[in-house]
Amino acid sequence: MKENFSFKKIKENVKGKVKSIDKRRWIQGILVAIILVCLILLGRYYYQLGIQNHKTKKIKEVAYTTETQTEEKKVEYPKQTEIDFNALHQQNPDIYAWLKIPGTNVDYPVLRSNDDKEEDFYLDHNVDLSSGYPGCIYTQKRNNPDFSDPNTIFYGHNMRNKSMFATLHRFEDRAFFDGNKTVYLYTPDYKMTYQIFAAYPTTSELILDKYGDFRDKGVFVNYLQEILSKDGKVGNIDASAAPNLNENSRILTFSTCINDPNRRYVVQAYLVDDGHGNQFIKN
Repeated sequence: MKENFSFKKIKENVKGKVKSIDKRRWIQGILVAIILVCLILLGRYYYQLGIQNHKTKKIKEVAYTTETQTEEKKVEYPKQTEIDFNALHQQNPDIYAWLKIPGTNVDYPVLRSNDDKEEDFYLDHNVDLSSGYPGCIYTQKRNNPDFSDPNTIFYGHNMRNKSMFATLHRFEDRAFFDGNKTVYLYTPDYKMTYQIFAAYPTTSELILDKYGDFRDKGVFVNYLQEILSKDGKVGNIDASAAPNLNENSRILTFSTCINDPNRRYVVQAYLVDDGHGNQFIKN
């Protein structure tokens, strides 16, 4: 009786299975290596982010070192004493304001790079001048540091851990938008108050470039009307703010990213009180 298979065939089958096993092991090894590299990079990212968040916390501790004024003193419009800019300047002399938006996590120093740094230096540099995330809340040098421009643009990252400008996205909710309208901007001298009137997605075009830095008051008025015309169409707009918006208004625009690289999300507020006796709203 003949055998149904030969020793040679058995040997070939064994070799084939061994090669298949070796190939699978090789692929598994590559996958394990890739996973390990990803975990290392991810761990390094969160470690560095944790360090910067800790430093940000320390900056806040330095800023709020003096006693808050009483309401009676605020009525007299003294220089603000809530934020200690002398201490902050020892940390970084480019800190020139402090931004606080109640209802969000925005409670940060505002930086403006000096002449030896590029315009958007703080997009990818931290308060301690180290490079990387989360960066800083900053304005460009083309905006005056006294916030006298028609529109001052603030930039900040949309961080996954809800730091920087991430919580501006809360204004996408109409109820939150309607219930949280106040913005405080501290300078070394005064505490300025603004009121939020718009929050909406827009293009990634640089606003100051697109509108010529708003040097033309007519352009600025048209821009304000363009924003108000979005009411009921895009984002959240407070149409009742119209009487308080004119060619002499001063607004702040807070700009951050969204998932679409060609779009930005902005929240905007107009000046209500400059902190030293001047009101800018119509009752």
